[in-house]
Amino acid sequence: MRKIILGFIISISIATMNAQEYGVKFGKVSKEDLSLNVYEADTTAEAVILYEEGMLKYDLLKDQYSYYYKAKVKILKKDGTHFSNITIPTRIYEKQKETLSNISATSYNLKDGKITKSELTKQHIENEQINEHLQLTKFTIPEVYEGTIIEYKYTITSDFIENIPDMKIQHIIPVIKSRIEYQIPEFYIFKIKQTGEYNVNLVQTRGFVTIGGPQQTSRTVTTSLSGGNSQAASIQTLQYQTNNYICEASNIPSLKKEPYVYCISDHETRIKFELSSFTIPGRYYKTFNHSWKEVDEVLSQNGFDGDLRVSYPFKEEVMALKRENGNNLEKLRSALKLTQTKMAWNGVYSILSSNAAKAAKEGQGSSAEVNFVLNSVLNDLGYKTIPVIMSPRSQGKMTTPNIYKISTFIIAVICENGDYTYLDATNKNEDLNLLSPDLQADNAHFYKTNITKNLSFLSRGNVQNINFSCTINPNGEINGDIALSLRQQLYLDFLDNNTDENAMKDIYEKHGITINKFENIDNGTDGTWKMNITFTPNMTNDFMYLNASVIPIESTIFTSSERTMPIEFDFPYTIRIKGNVKLPDGYSIEELPQDVTFKACDNSITCQYKTAVTNGYLQIYLSFDLARATFFPKEYHDLKQIFDLFKKISESSIVLKR
Repeated sequence: MRKIILGFIISISIATMNAQEYGVKFGKVSKEDLSLNVYEADTTAEAVILYEEGMLKYDLLKDQYSYYYKAKVKILKKDGTHFSNITIPTRIYEKQKETLSNISATSYNLKDGKITKSELTKQHIENEQINEHLQLTKFTIPEVYEGTIIEYKYTITSDFIENIPDMKIQHIIPVIKSRIEYQIPEFYIFKIKQTGEYNVNLVQTRGFVTIGGPQQTSRTVTTSLSGGNSQAASIQTLQYQTNNYICEASNIPSLKKEPYVYCISDHETRIKFELSSFTIPGRYYKTFNHSWKEVDEVLSQNGFDGDLRVSYPFKEEVMALKRENGNNLEKLRSALKLTQTKMAWNGVYSILSSNAAKAAKEGQGSSAEVNFVLNSVLNDLGYKTIPVIMSPRSQGKMTTPNIYKISTFIIAVICENGDYTYLDATNKNEDLNLLSPDLQADNAHFYKTNITKNLSFLSRGNVQNINFSCTINPNGEINGDIALSLRQQLYLDFLDNNTDENAMKDIYEKHGITINKFENIDNGTDGTWKMNITFTPNMTNDFMYLNASVIPIESTIFTSSERTMPIEFDFPYTIRIKGNVKLPDGYSIEELPQDVTFKACDNSITCQYKTAVTNGYLQIYLSFDLARATFFPKEYHDLKQIFDLFKKISESSIVLKR
């Protein structure tokens, strides 16, 4: 973790860091600014933020803070016009809410040597209610093309005084100048930490505020911070200092998107503020431990327990399940499949339900509503369940318990031996203990318990096995049998990306392989395909060329020479290919790929290839083992090298000579 450089000064000056000067005043754009067509520090940038400013101020009389934001952006390339699509989230929990106001936006273009501008109108602004706790305000700034400069600003007024936004310093496009200031009353003590690799300087100054006075009557400030008990502090006149945190930066590089990163915001340079304590001298004091107990209390107060107890439809179907013979796992699977059949996930992650009973009747809902229905079915069948709450991997890591980071849950069923079986009904292809990789969070909490687990242990046993036995006929045609199996996450991944039951057959036929017989066996968490195949390899008058694995395989490619972010695969996995080929009469082995065994990253990744010729049969073995899902940037060179080796093997040839 990078340390924040924190200094106490009386006054500061804006550091330019040799940045090219562009107009930072809103409402004023020059021809020179509009003529800019490339950002020299990053010629690949689709757009660049010319200037960004954020200001956060508290209003103790209203128990609110306001965040004022504005940005000026230059569109450099046609592909960058999408940066004119702005989305602003606002929250609501019980009596706490956020209000968005003072939205304005303008685009500037240079036409026939003159500056023209187009302003945002109310008709361009739309609100999308994601759930009862989250609303998205969206607008598209008009008349935006390659070369356009856009500027926009807005204000968010928030009751969430204990949960202020991060200072976001880095974006996916570069920033020429940035200034963000938070003015925080001395009563709020925050723990401050920086994430990301780009170093910034955070400066602290002091301010002074007086509220109340002769013209103002007595005011009662109610402190009802999330997870705590409401108390009141009567204020007639209050003078206090503010801690003003100021971050100014120039020429901030973009955070480049890289493959195999679950949540890019986890790696942005930003400054986080976590409330540690709140105090008004002589009146009130409270510390914040940010514990799971507090998170559980907030969920309980917001109706989570009620939805866990609600009875839903499907009574007849549940009664039929009760009458079925079978062991516990079979009944659990039936309960899961019933819910997956009856309910469709609308793609929205949610921890709370707007109306779970209504969603059950309509057959569609958020992740919370779908899994509340699943929980009801399991309870009706007599199973003891525990919700497991989490932040999905795609929405960022949760380093400490935080109600605002929790956005979904799954169900854990307590088994007779004390172990847990994990279920989620949002994905129709999931099975018992077979969850989508996004739900294998590293900080998942069992509701109202002291149990917190890393669910990545569920990603085990992910194996692709290919076994084949082939014969090369005198005419060069290859005929044989293949048994291919996908286990656990590999099978789930295949089902998620292929809806056609004949998808595996189609994959082989795309490689020029004819399928003579085809059988698909689904075992819930595993899939097996048995095929009889025919194909013709590349041939000349005297030579025959076979793929090194005989059965073609695909490999992952890493093209970048360097890596700044961790490499996050969906899950660990193993690929094994084993088979034999009966050589045709009159042919001999002219060339074989070299046998190789390569290990890297503390033996977390292994590649092995070997061949042997015995009694007229060519025997082949190829394995690739990825033992963990996450690798550090310093391991990238070795990881890339072994993936390159696997690709080289998969593309190499076995040469037979007549």
